[in-house]
Amino acid sequence: MEAKIDSLDKLPPLPEGCFYRKIKTTLEVYDGEIAPLIDENKALLDAGCGKKSLVAQYSDRVKLSVGMDVVLEAIKKNETRRDYVLGDASRLPFAENTFDIVASQWMVEHIPNPEIVAAEVYRVLKPGGSLVVATNSFYHPMMLFSWVFPARMRDWLKKVLLPSFIEEDTFPTYYRFNGLGRIHKTMTAAGFEKRFAAYTGCPFFLFSRTLLKLSEIYERITQWAPLRPLKMHVVVHYVKKPD
Repeated sequence: MEAKIDSLDKLPPLPEGCFYRKIKTTLEVYDGEIAPLIDENKALLDAGCGKKSLVAQYSDRVKLSVGMDVVLEAIKKNETRRDYVLGDASRLPFAENTFDIVASQWMVEHIPNPEIVAAEVYRVLKPGGSLVVATNSFYHPMMLFSWVFPARMRDWLKKVLLPSFIEEDTFPTYYRFNGLGRIHKTMTAAGFEKRFAAYTGCPFFLFSRTLLKLSEIYERITQWAPLRPLKMHVVVHYVKKPD
């Protein structure tokens, strides 16, 4: 019988021998693209920062660090960002050439108009600036389920699979920017150049030994190149062409 876990603080570390110790997980890949870009002269935008920020660790290591979200309550609960703006990614409330880095985590799947958002990010980035995105892969079974079935069924599944302490907000999902082919087409049309793009895995079910073991098996299978689009996430890094 599995031990009950009722807090994020009580999540166990990856067990010895766990397959996820042998590969770079989504967060490691994502941070690996952002970390080399950070220095004290840079301006960073966390687009869709939500209640928590994966780039908060860099707030004090850049000249300007701004978190933006469309949900005011999420911004109010976010204690990891220094400066905040209520805003929509399709109408970024910033001047041209403001940021050196735009980072986004699990936001673009909710965008119905990725072409407009790509153009807006291009506008606010300085020449040579970077957009780094972590998002869901449309081809992962969980994302296909989320796309096909109504929100009520998705909410029910989350209650069944996820422990109560994991807060999962439910927003409309469009998945129009959630495969490497779709992303590349959109980004190059907006004027960006690709620096990095990959499908990545994530030990999401760390709170359950049984589900973690099943996800390890799935992860091993999707290491085979033709099946990598079936991994849970996508990480990409695109650059605005220098003048």
